[in-house]
Amino acid sequence: MEFIEKLAATSSPEETHRVLVEEARRLGASDVSHRCGPNPELLQTRTSLPDAWARYYRDERFAEVDPGPRHAAHSTRAVAFHFDEPRPAISPSIPFTERARMLFEELRGAGIEGSYFVPIARPGDRPISMVSFFSANRRRAFDCWIEERAGLLRLVAAAANARMLELERPEPRKSALAPLAPRETETLAWLASGLRVERIAERMGVSGRTVEFHLGNARRKLGAATREEALARAIMLGLIAP
Repeated sequence: MEFIEKLAATSSPEETHRVLVEEARRLGASDVSHRCGPNPELLQTRTSLPDAWARYYRDERFAEVDPGPRHAAHSTRAVAFHFDEPRPAISPSIPFTERARMLFEELRGAGIEGSYFVPIARPGDRPISMVSFFSANRRRAFDCWIEERAGLLRLVAAAANARMLELERPEPRKSALAPLAPRETETLAWLASGLRVERIAERMGVSGRTVEFHLGNARRKLGAATREEALARAIMLGLIAP
């Protein structure tokens, strides 16, 4: 992927964010926000939204009611929000308050109709990074966009986050990582081609459970929280071709 190559060439978190914004817009997002840091106390937000909106969000303390970050405190599952929903389904433990409704209405007033929210965690940790891809699409077009682009958006989020953390807190060098087994590398290569687990299993002549086993091993060896992050790290380290 050209995007991964561009990420690998970045030399600062700000440059990484610019590459992320360019790719997000190429994939149909109107804007993107990224909260990232080596620990929860040092999160830094970078966003392509206007500065005035970012200040308003901070001054109104919308982060306290924003369903995205509240979801990230409990799960690494990516979730889509369309802001015309009267009460988006998140989790029974996360109430949707009137101030959250106000946030959604303010976003729609700014021309943003929905977002795809991707929490990112280190293995065994709760999410400390999160990426929001915003969309100006109405509901039907938004649903089609998520269905078509969700996998790529998760990969882009994981890759950009991994590169930012590398620049802010150097990771172990390639030589310090456990080598991938041939089947683990092959599985990641098929994943990079866009195949789902079921199709990878067919190509490799194994079961879906075996594919998941190889992906899990690769994820642990690469220090990745998700298969998308494992794939991004493998590409950036030159273990598989983009």
